[in-house]
Amino acid sequence: MIDKPGPISPDEAIKYFNITQRPPRTIDRLKRPELYPNDKRGWKYGDGGWGSQRIPWAEDDMDCDYDAYWADEITGEEIFGYLARSSPVLIRGLLDDWPMVNVSTADQLKKLHGGIQTLLSNIPYADKFGGEGIWTNISAYIDMIREQKVPGGRSPWYMFRGHRVPHESESEDSIVPADVCTTPPKVATAMKMLHYRADEKPGTPLARITDVNLQWSLGIEGSGAPTHFHNVAWYAQLRCFCCRLYCRRVGLMFGAKKWILQPPHNMIMSNQPPLIFYEDAIPKLKERGVRFTTCMQTAGDVVIVPECWGHGVVNVQPSISVAIEEINYIWRVRQNPNIVNRLPMNKRAYLVVHNAEAAEKDSRLN
Repeated sequence: MIDKPGPISPDEAIKYFNITQRPPRTIDRLKRPELYPNDKRGWKYGDGGWGSQRIPWAEDDMDCDYDAYWADEITGEEIFGYLARSSPVLIRGLLDDWPMVNVSTADQLKKLHGGIQTLLSNIPYADKFGGEGIWTNISAYIDMIREQKVPGGRSPWYMFRGHRVPHESESEDSIVPADVCTTPPKVATAMKMLHYRADEKPGTPLARITDVNLQWSLGIEGSGAPTHFHNVAWYAQLRCFCCRLYCRRVGLMFGAKKWILQPPHNMIMSNQPPLIFYEDAIPKLKERGVRFTTCMQTAGDVVIVPECWGHGVVNVQPSISVAIEEINYIWRVRQNPNIVNRLPMNKRAYLVVHNAEAAEKDSRLN
C-alpha cells in the first residue's frame, strides 16, 4: 500500500501502477455539530440563527473521499505536503476561535452589514457568466431566508461578494477586514511555503500580501457555486484552486456544504446552477468516464483543494462561508518578472510578479 492517497482513484492505481491505495483517513465528526455546542466534536457557536434544515437527500450524508484531521493532528508543513502532492484535505478545529464566526451570526450580520448592497443571483459573478439575479441588501436576503421566500426555484439565489485585496478587503464596507478574517496559523505556514513569503504580523493588511480576493458567500439550502477550477484555496465553513493566477482556501462558519471535485485531468468549468448539475449532469458525465469525488463540510470545517482540481459546492443547509484566493501555486510555470515588469500597467492588471515587494507595489499602483 502507498503511504499517501494521490489524485488518481484506487481503481486507477491498481490498473496503471498495480498499487493499492489506503482508504481516506477519517475522524469522528458529527452530522450536525451546531446542535452539540458542549461536545468537543460539536460547534460551540451553535447554528448562529441560521437553522439546520437539510436537503432531504443529504440528511444522513457525512461521507468524505479525502483525508480528515483534527487541527492538533496536523502541522502547517503537512498541510503543504497535501498541496504538493495534489491531494485535498479536510481539517476540523482550525476555526474554533476565528473572529469571523462572531460577526457571522444572522443577527450580527444584519446589525453590522445589513445595509450593504450585494448581487443576489443563481451563480457567482452572474453578470459575467450568464446567470440571473438582482441587487439587494444583505438584510433583505436574511429576511428572505427566514421567511423561506428566496427566489430561484430549483436553483435558489444566494449572495456572493468578492473583496479584491487590498482596495475592497480593507474598505469601509468590507465584510472581511484583515483584523477579523485572519488566516489560521497552520494554513498561513502552508501558504508561505508556496514560493511567496508573507509578513509575520497576522491581522494586518500587510499580512495579506499573497491574498488576491476574499469571497464571502451566504446561501440557503440548494444554492451554491457551479463546478470550476483555479489555484490552491482554503475554505472555511464559515473555502485552494489552478489555471488562474491564484491559490485559494475556504472555511465554513455555519451550515453544511456538499463538495463535488474532479481531479485535474477531469476538471470542468460550468455555469449550470450546482444543484441541477449535481442531480442531472453528474450521472450522465459519470457514464462518459468523468470521475467525481465528494466531501461533506460542516460548520467549523476547513477544506483545502489543490490547484487545478475542478470543484463545485451545494449548500445542503443555510450556509455562510469565506473563500480566500492566493497568488501562490505549485505546478504552474512561473512568469518571467523581467518581461512582466516591462508590460504597461493596464496590460497586466493581475499578473503575478514573483516577489513580495513587487506585488505590494502593484497593489498600490493599480
